[in-house]
Amino acid sequence: MMFSKSGQSKCNSSECNQILSIADGTSFGYCFGYCTNNVTITSSKLIGYNESRQISQYSPLKKEFDYPLNNWKVLLGLVNIKKFISTNNTLGCPDCADGGAEYIEIQFLKCTKRVTFEYGRTIPDLDALVKKLRNIRIGYLKKLRDVY
Repeated sequence: MMFSKSGQSKCNSSECNQILSIADGTSFGYCFGYCTNNVTITSSKLIGYNESRQISQYSPLKKEFDYPLNNWKVLLGLVNIKKFISTNNTLGCPDCADGGAEYIEIQFLKCTKRVTFEYGRTIPDLDALVKKLRNIRIGYLKKLRDVY
């Protein structure tokens, strides 16, 4: 379930013992160019994706990269599953007045949970995860754009 838009929140801690993927992204409602930027990470790969609302002018960009297992393990070490699962699906007012939105979505074996928050903000008690994913997204999306 890559790039899920729904972010099912019916996860409970007994269903959250195995993480299959972690996605991170941003979007802006009133934007020209590539306004939606996402990465989805698994234990062996990272998929970077840029999308525009002006499809005739900006074709979607998508690239799969190898992702080292050691980096995946570091990322998993930053996930506090109980805190993530108990966090509201929406924090603040994401993309209000075109301030932008960010999200983190974790796909577990039996459910998926997405938390969307205001661009540039963080998720309480999960700041290290938010910062790490931002750095990963920024770095890999630069590589994605360099390919095209």
